[in-house]
Amino acid sequence: VLPQHLVGVLYGLMYPSINLCLAIMLLNIIEVMLSIIESAKKLSAAKKIKEFLPRTRWGFFVFVFLEFTTQITADLMRAEGVESPVLIICQVYFIGFGLFLACGYLWFRATVQSESMQSIRPKLAELEQLA
Repeated sequence: VLPQHLVGVLYGLMYPSINLCLAIMLLNIIEVMLSIIESAKKLSAAKKIKEFLPRTRWGFFVFVFLEFTTQITADLMRAEGVESPVLIICQVYFIGFGLFLACGYLWFRATVQSESMQSIRPKLAELEQLA
């Protein structure tokens, strides 16, 4: 029903879309943390994140744009019948960027968790002394 070129492109768009969702989720978590840090009056930490966030956001979206471009190009090449080892670059690129996003999320989670535990431990110690 649909042309082969369109089917190939539509099928392939899910891979960069997944990475786009991960990138947006990670950036949103960073923005939420920024607002929490600012409300806690930790201005030096908030300043670091404010400097980090615009460059990071720009970098993520450049990578995602290149990912969509790579995917569409590879799908159109496949639809034309091109059998080239260059097409493996598409998969390597997505796997690499996906792993980068996953590792970034895990690192961020571990950092937030360890910092929040440092602020909670003294309160837990106080509660233990009261009990």
